Amino acid sequence: MLIAIGSAMQLVAFSWVLWNISHLLVYVLVLYTSLGTWITVKVFGAPLMRLNFFQLRREADFRFSLVRVRENAESIAFHRGEKAELRQVRGRFAQAFRNTQQLLKKQFNLNFFQQAYNQLAILLPNVLIADLVLSGQLEVGDAIKAAGAFLAVLSAVSLIIDNFEGLSRFTAGIERIQGLMEALPGRESEPDPTPGAAKVTPLMPRRRANTIRSSDSERLCLRGVHLHTPDFSRLLVRGLSFTLHGGDALLIVGESGSGKSSLLRAIAGLWRSGQGSIQRPPAAQSLFLPQQPYMQIGSLRTQLLYPQLDREVDDAVLLQALVDVNLPRLAERSGGLDAEVDWGRTLSLGEQQRLAFARVLIARPRFVILDEATSALDAANEARLYQRLLDDGATLVSIAHRPAVLDYHTHVLQLTGDGGWTLHEAEDFEFDSGGGSRAARGHAAVGAADAQARPHSAKAAA
Repeated sequence: MLIAIGSAMQLVAFSWVLWNISHLLVYVLVLYTSLGTWITVKVFGAPLMRLNFFQLRREADFRFSLVRVRENAESIAFHRGEKAELRQVRGRFAQAFRNTQQLLKKQFNLNFFQQAYNQLAILLPNVLIADLVLSGQLEVGDAIKAAGAFLAVLSAVSLIIDNFEGLSRFTAGIERIQGLMEALPGRESEPDPTPGAAKVTPLMPRRRANTIRSSDSERLCLRGVHLHTPDFSRLLVRGLSFTLHGGDALLIVGESGSGKSSLLRAIAGLWRSGQGSIQRPPAAQSLFLPQQPYMQIGSLRTQLLYPQLDREVDDAVLLQALVDVNLPRLAERSGGLDAEVDWGRTLSLGEQQRLAFARVLIARPRFVILDEATSALDAANEARLYQRLLDDGATLVSIAHRPAVLDYHTHVLQLTGDGGWTLHEAEDFEFDSGGGSRAARGHAAVGAADAQARPHSAKAAA
């Protein structure tokens, strides 16, 4: 608006001067600017506005993919899906980069035309009034005045030509905002924040030299593990030591906030705040199933093969895995293995959890970590999936709150919430009737209320 007001004032100030000197210059000026504006809009306008519109969309898609990775960073890290996510992010970046290249080419052509248009405008009034000056009909001073007025008026009426590059970006942004406003339902304005509210500054994690040492091994073995929160503000587990051999299954129980999920993060190598050492099977032989499975945007095939998308697996194997997790009609319902669907919105949480189990059955890892991975399933499906994992000979470490899962575990690790822990045989452990606290029928194999770590073998625990 400011540019338009300035151009209007400039047009009023100089047009009368130009008209008094030469009517011909006014007529040529109108014709010249009309032709230049028509070429700018028709030849450069549509492609440039379209590319600017798609540039905003491509950049938004790229930023969204980065935000999605950040929001699901933990699930991706548990799945070891960095390569698969990087491939998708790079694909979206490539689309934005190619559109930028095309946009630069169109802008170069537009800038070339603008420069030619402005340079020709400098010569045009001198050529038109040269005969008048040479014949003596027009004084040199008037000729100079006419040329100056011609350029001033030309600049005023060439508003679209000179600012078309910025106007095209502005128009593209307005179109996206208009589309958003049309898509959104009517909503009330959000209330202003409370005046004078104090700004909360997040606490920065304190740097500590203490870290949990991790290494690969054929079995899961924890030695003197003291587990803290990442900022070392709270001790979750004190002096935890046990060994889990191949074919064993460990169930971790405890009240909410006792550190169950945090311990799984430490076992997976995501949390290292603390002391001690953890030996675990290699990442290639391990798989993690969270309570809320991560559903990558893509086809059903990519969901089943995630995170190793470059594997070649026969369609019959993929379909059989869906049958094994009681999703026999999912491929038919979604349009086949290669149909792209927003699985996070299409499937219920229970179906997502069963689809995540299908990944396990296809990958056949030796070591499986389950963080309430069956919380949304009924008892029959839960029993079916646990039994299938045991039939494959996988070593399990899981968090669950249902007494029925005890039948599929050999040991129970109970966290008390104050850093203490006890290790039980599964056959000697029982959930109380209220489902809150837990109790053991027999003597606990390992107790650790003190800070001293005492290594024991869960396999040999009596």
